[in-house]
Amino acid sequence: MDQLEVTYLTSPLGDLTQPLKQRISDICRHAFKQSETEVLYVDNFPPDTQVSLAVIHNEVKGVAFGIIQHYDCDTEWGIPEMIHLHSISVDKEASGQGLCKGLVK
Repeated sequence: MDQLEVTYLTSPLGDLTQPLKQRISDICRHAFKQSETEVLYVDNFPPDTQVSLAVIHNEVKGVAFGIIQHYDCDTEWGIPEMIHLHSISVDKEASGQGLCKGLVK
């Protein structure tokens, strides 16, 4: 089986174009079995939400959403900044191809 060529990108939600937000919302709506609405799925999150994208042949096939959280801790024992992932979705055509692993790295 040929190795799938996937590009992973990360960006704040607020920096994405409207067509890209629509594509991401479509993937999420299908993955979460939601009915079509006029409100985009991504409109539920603030613009600083981090978005990880899996891109195959210049088309988004997977997405993960995360919120950066800051912690007051001793950096010798803890990590002061972490991303809390809360939603991962993969296009049904790309399901089972290992995209989730790359999205969360």
